[in-house]
Formats: sequence, structure tokens, C-alpha cells
Amino acid sequence: MSAFNETENALQNGKGKVKEGVGRVIGDDGMRLEGKGDQVAAHAKQFAGKLNESAKRGGRTVRDKATEWVAKFHEQLHEASDKVSDKSWDRPSDNPLDRPVDRPVGRPLDRPGD
Repeated sequence: MSAFNETENALQNGKGKVKEGVGRVIGDDGMRLEGKGDQVAAHAKQFAGKLNESAKRGGRTVRDKATEWVAKFHEQLHEASDKVSDKSWDRPSDNPLDRPVDRPVGRPLDRPGD
């Protein structure tokens, strides 16, 4: 929170205390409640400013941790790929979709119900 905002909130809080005190002395409940309202508003602004600062710091912390995790994961991927030899790609695949189809070229596909 900027120094200007802190000063503004302190002035609003002080103004509220003065209004509340004057309202109490002269017996004006409206002025007393208005003073209380000014104080509550000043405290709410102060709380919002502190919450905003905490969120900014927390956001940086989360972002830094995520960046660190991604960098480690990226490094582990490179290490794993370095361990894999080129010959591993020469092995036949266990996936049945990678096997050639045993159907002569030019023969129409069998359709169900034909």
C-alpha cells in the first residue's frame, strides 16, 4: 500500500473518531454513527490494501515455484531422453495398429451387411 493511501486512511479514521466524539458530546446519534462509518471505511480500505499486497507477494511466490517445478521437469525429460538409445526405436512396436494390414492392395473393404 502506498504511503499516500496509508495517510489518507489514517486521516479518514481520525476524522471518524472526531465525528464520533462530537456526536457523543452533543447527543447527535447521526453524527456519531457517521463517524463510526468513516472509521469502518478507513479500516476496510487498509485491510484491502494489505490483502492486495499479500496477494501480489503470494502470486510471485506461486509463479516462482511453478517456474522452478517446470524447469526441473524439463531437465528430467532431457535426462531421460539422453538415456534412451537410438536402437530402441528400431524395435517392432507392440501396438497392433502399427502392424501392416494383411489385405491385398486393390481388394475392396468388406462392408458389414453386404
